Amino acid sequence: MKKKLLSLLVLGLLSLSTFSSALATTEPTETPFQLSVDGISKEITLSQLGVKATESEEKDSLASFFSWFGHANILESLLAQKTNYEFTWSELRSEDVIRNLWDLDRPKNARFIQNEGVLSIEAESAGLSFDVEILLEEITSDSPHFDKYELETSEAQLTSAEDLIAHFGQVQDLLENGLSVNINEEYYQFPAQLKDLVVTRESGEVQVKLNTPYMSYVLTTLDQLTRTESSDLVVWEASEGLGKAKIEGVVKNGQALDTELTEKMIAGAIASGDSEATGVVTLTKGEILNQSGKDLGEMELLSTGLSDFSTSPYGRDFNVRKALDQHYNGIMIPAGETFHFNKFLGPVTYSAGWEGSLAIFGGTNLVKVPGGGICQVSTTVYRAALNAGLDIEEQRNHSLYVHYYKAFADGQDSTIYPGSQDLVFKNNTDAPILIEAYAEGTTAIVNFYGTSDGRKVELFGPYTQSNQNDAVIAGTGGLGYNQIAWQQVTTWADGRIEDDWRISTYIGGVTQY
Repeated sequence: MKKKLLSLLVLGLLSLSTFSSALATTEPTETPFQLSVDGISKEITLSQLGVKATESEEKDSLASFFSWFGHANILESLLAQKTNYEFTWSELRSEDVIRNLWDLDRPKNARFIQNEGVLSIEAESAGLSFDVEILLEEITSDSPHFDKYELETSEAQLTSAEDLIAHFGQVQDLLENGLSVNINEEYYQFPAQLKDLVVTRESGEVQVKLNTPYMSYVLTTLDQLTRTESSDLVVWEASEGLGKAKIEGVVKNGQALDTELTEKMIAGAIASGDSEATGVVTLTKGEILNQSGKDLGEMELLSTGLSDFSTSPYGRDFNVRKALDQHYNGIMIPAGETFHFNKFLGPVTYSAGWEGSLAIFGGTNLVKVPGGGICQVSTTVYRAALNAGLDIEEQRNHSLYVHYYKAFADGQDSTIYPGSQDLVFKNNTDAPILIEAYAEGTTAIVNFYGTSDGRKVELFGPYTQSNQNDAVIAGTGGLGYNQIAWQQVTTWADGRIEDDWRISTYIGGVTQY
């Protein structure tokens, strides 16, 4: 009797398993269901909506029987076995199917377009919007049994042509002139195309933004163009008195683009309707490293003198570089000592390695002599001494107005000639001053390093006859057509203020300001 009951149970389970398997073989994407859109119902399948089903797991009911035997809910467990599916779809394709079947217009935002380089605005197009993703997730979660479904639609909030008009000028400027980024008064231009711009709506406000690839290109390029490495100057030996120190290297500050902050600055400028933004770099300072064993003080930058020699012929260019590198780089001026420029020149002859170039003689005569152009260096040293507020004891400007001294400080020049004219100044600080002199491109650079005593030096000018005011007239007595003046104001740590005027007088007229 027991054997007969067991056989019947097995036969029954086999039949139920067969029935269950038959149910499971029905493809879920082919099962029709009702979908209502805007009150109109249609019978449709997941397959029609572009949904695909992939079988993920199938359990054999009969093979599982022995593991269920003795279980109180054998029938429930058996019926629970079904084929599981993973559903995939293209949201855009599914949306297209629904729009075609229910004749729903796709909403379109207004947009900027270009035709043969002419910018215009294409108007918006009204339509309904809906979320296909939510609908398909709801339907597929019911598989294999489906119900009736309703797709919710709404009027799309569109960017209108009127919204874009407010940004037309900015977009046109970006397309014609590109994005401009200002870093330390140097401007970097990046051409832009319409594909680089994105129109967005956030919190109801329409904005123009730069897309991610374009922003990445701008930031990467800026970093490459602005990145420089810092370097240090090492003092290996320092002289006991006024003289040349043994040094190596050049003090140069390095910098790298602050990518995160620059991106925020650019994005902010674009959001404000601008096409020009400010970039930010982080600085790494170069230093003076004292390995001499002597107390040289802080060795911080006190002042800088600059001049341009880009128009110099070969001989003059050579002499400027030779004087900077071989004669004045590394001079140490002890506290209280007086510096004489000519002392460090040595013989200015062809045999001493100087090249021939023009120099001024007799006030107006230009004569080719060895060392022509050394005055470029004395001028640059003089400018550094002025900016440091040192005591200038001897200095004279050139007799002729020299156009290439206009750059950086017009009217601040100092002529020298061994045996007759020198540049002399005193280190009136309480610590040694190290002179660093070199050329960067065609710019002569002279830096003074020492220990600050708190003085602040300001130079105001250039003043000429055409731009002099009452204060200039009071300080100089009035400038002639051939004169240039600078006002030097030194504020000392104790609050004292010294006011001095530097006047250069030339043969002939000067550039008027």
